[in-house]
Amino acid sequence: MTNIPNADNGEKSKLSKMRSQLAFTPFERKALWILSFLLISGTSFRMYQNHQINNTLELIPISKLNTQTGDEMQLSEPKETVFPLNINKAIQTDLELLPGIGPVKALAIIDHIRANGRFQDIKDILKVKGIGPSTLKKIENFIVTEP
Repeated sequence: MTNIPNADNGEKSKLSKMRSQLAFTPFERKALWILSFLLISGTSFRMYQNHQINNTLELIPISKLNTQTGDEMQLSEPKETVFPLNINKAIQTDLELLPGIGPVKALAIIDHIRANGRFQDIKDILKVKGIGPSTLKKIENFIVTEP
């Protein structure tokens, strides 16, 4: 046991007792190492998967989908080009097709346009609550700000 300056025998015995209560058995230490390794490996694998999915995401506009019988879905010829999406004229369902934009952010974009007018530049979308630089980076290739 290490010497603790200014500690009498009563304090030393209390510290010794606390150390023995906090100590892990060799089996417990091995289990903690294994669990830590699995946690770090799983997290790393999940991050890798998310990176792969984000880089291979292909958006299919709703206007290209026709519902067939049952669960079948078939692509049809688009009647108009949807992407890049004019963010000033987009409806909520079109906005939700953008990566990182769900129903709440889509409504926030629409509310911002109603309250403040049209976006003059793509970077103006950063003024919308809940949209930051990382979201802008994900969607900037899919949007335009035509009047």
